[in-house]
Amino acid sequence: MASSAEEARSETLAQAMSLAAAGRSELYKGNAGAAAELLGSALSLLAPPDATEEEQIDPKDMLPEWGEIFFNYGCAMLEIARGESDIMGEKVEEADKKSHHQVEEDEHRGAEDGAAGAAGA
Repeated sequence: MASSAEEARSETLAQAMSLAAAGRSELYKGNAGAAAELLGSALSLLAPPDATEEEQIDPKDMLPEWGEIFFNYGCAMLEIARGESDIMGEKVEEADKKSHHQVEEDEHRGAEDGAAGAAGA
């Protein structure tokens, strides 16, 4: 007969795998935020920071599954980071503001240069 601790671990494992599957599905749909949240929840179920040794799932029993969850979680976090920054590492909003401001300055300088050139001719 299975002990209550084994039953609890089995239930936790099933819940974590369900969350991981839902997270993987969200990742493939392109919803990185929801994927990261679901996958993070799955990982916290598998290795809760405040769990006793009896409550934790033995990593030797779960390495392949844990690896896939960590990989998908990393992919989701990467997609979130890509969405929040451009290739130079600046936030997209800040880069847009800088480029818009730079265009305005260039137009202003061009107008001044054109007026000075017309006055000198």
